[in-house]
Amino acid sequence: MDTGGLESSIREDAITQVFGTGPPMQQQLIPFVAAAIKKEADSPRRSLTADQLVSVFNGLQNYDVDHSKGTLSLTHLSINFTGDKGKLNNSMDHTVYMQTGSQGPVHFVLAKSKKNLIEDRLKVSGLVASEQCFFEVFVKGSKDLKADSFGPEWNPKEKKGVRVGALNGDLVKITLDHPGDTHENFGEMHLKATWVPSVEDAIRTIATAMLHNKIKQVGDDGYRIVDWRDEAAKGRPGDLAIGVAKLRLNTAFDIFTSDPYLKIFRKTKLLYHCQTHENVAPFAWVEWQINEVLPNLRSSDKLTFVVQDKNKLMSDTFVGQIEVIVEDLWKGGATWFTVARDHTNEKDEAYLYIQADWFCEESSPQKWANASAKNITMDTQLSVAGLSMDEVTRKFKELDKDGNGLLDRGEFFEVYKQMDHMGLDPHLATKRLDDWLTHYGFDKKENISFDEFVMIMCHIQQF
Repeated sequence: MDTGGLESSIREDAITQVFGTGPPMQQQLIPFVAAAIKKEADSPRRSLTADQLVSVFNGLQNYDVDHSKGTLSLTHLSINFTGDKGKLNNSMDHTVYMQTGSQGPVHFVLAKSKKNLIEDRLKVSGLVASEQCFFEVFVKGSKDLKADSFGPEWNPKEKKGVRVGALNGDLVKITLDHPGDTHENFGEMHLKATWVPSVEDAIRTIATAMLHNKIKQVGDDGYRIVDWRDEAAKGRPGDLAIGVAKLRLNTAFDIFTSDPYLKIFRKTKLLYHCQTHENVAPFAWVEWQINEVLPNLRSSDKLTFVVQDKNKLMSDTFVGQIEVIVEDLWKGGATWFTVARDHTNEKDEAYLYIQADWFCEESSPQKWANASAKNITMDTQLSVAGLSMDEVTRKFKELDKDGNGLLDRGEFFEVYKQMDHMGLDPHLATKRLDDWLTHYGFDKKENISFDEFVMIMCHIQQF
């Protein structure tokens, strides 16, 4: 992609500041940053220039690297079996699962000890830098969990795994233990992987912040995103958006299986009740697509997540609970927890994964959900009219002579009169369009936005 020489304007220290990467990845990312900036500047939805985006990118001081998305590229994964059962384990085939939380499990098949499970290069996209990964080892073809990397370390706040954003291609050694109370050592996993940030996602985030006046200049050439997290420090209430919850029970609470469900409390008030999953075997994962917004919460508020088993024979069984400060949820974005029945004996009854974000009122997730729904509706309208977004975008840019992201009526009418109008002469065709504009209230506006242009084009195709 021709970027018009933007590469020379992008500073290497800005790459490090935004993406948290050093050489040689600095130089490798510069052309991708330039291409993403040009793409955003060329979009008819953006009234931004490439120079404006470069200036903010070079001076941005507080981009949220931990919550930025990217791709994990794996080149090596092997296990060195240890202990008295090492030879026995080496004689069996195993399936290895990498639990990523947000992107689900990624599985590999192991044949022999120390053999690399990755033949070429495996890429897992959509992972956030702060996300923690864990590994599980099963006997191939069975549900018999032999080992995992959750480890014996007990932490009431967060279960720590392998942090995605910290993987830079160096060899990482991961301890594997047998599940259960003893956590007997099973072996050691060797991992080589590199996390590469999504440049397009980062530039899109910066451009959106600029369009919503969420960029504040600091000094002569510095910039900061006015983050909704700043509101948390002021004690202001906001909305906690919980996306996904996943649970693994480490034992059966009803004979051979369990029927777990999840409740979320603030003090004694029930905020959310998840449906029951039935007949779940030990060490099997269940998932709830919650996608709920819990309103009017401060970052200092405490939530209680209670796991229970719907017993078939008697009253429901209490599995365990965790108490979490809202701030600890949204700072991680996606967090793993140990669920314990009693914090004094620190027994791992279950592991719970929660994906959540906190927003102040003005940047509530409902606002972005509405915007997303609007884009989906727009694509549907174009499809029904036999048009594509690329086609309409190209036409809009052709009409937008001054490149300000808006069309004045004179420009639009002049080009419209040159089109085929179902056999109508240009005067009658223009009158018909004028009637449409009046009907939809565009007659009182000086300019037509891209969204309005899409609506007009859909109607033109239908008549």
